[in-house]
Amino acid sequence: MDRAIVIGFTSFAVTAALLAMPTLTHAQTRQGAAEPVTRAQIESRIAERFAAADTDGSGGITRDEVEAAREMRRVERLDRRFARMDANGDG
Repeated sequence: MDRAIVIGFTSFAVTAALLAMPTLTHAQTRQGAAEPVTRAQIESRIAERFAAADTDGSGGITRDEVEAAREMRRVERLDRRFARMDANGDG
């Protein structure tokens, strides 16, 4: 197999796994250990996160795309926290 292809696949797998880990860990701690997570569920979540982070559709994720995805998750977390605190919903 061509060395560039191997490096590309390895890079994809490592990046996708790193992007998925915080979400999977967070979801398990909130939901408890009542139901085990399947491999298919993890792989599906990794593919979703990778596709969302690959904004230019190049099949790879650049440092800028990683930073943008991280910032997007941070803003989403802040929005959820604010919504929980805003008891009367007036913003």
